[in-house]
Amino acid sequence: MSEVAITIYSITGRKVLEKQLKNDGFYHQKLDVSTLSRGSYLIKFQSGNQVTTKKLILN
Repeated sequence: MSEVAITIYSITGRKVLEKQLKNDGFYHQKLDVSTLSRGSYLIKFQSGNQVTTKKLILN
């Protein structure tokens, strides 16, 4: 089992949310972003030495 770090950044690069999740195989989890304003964000997933960054758009 490994940890997955999820970090959301505003489009200006300011960190607005950070959460650690347990990765124990195939799973489905919800991430509450209701405190964030509408707009574009970058969401970064990091597990060990693997990092993926995606664009997140909240309408």
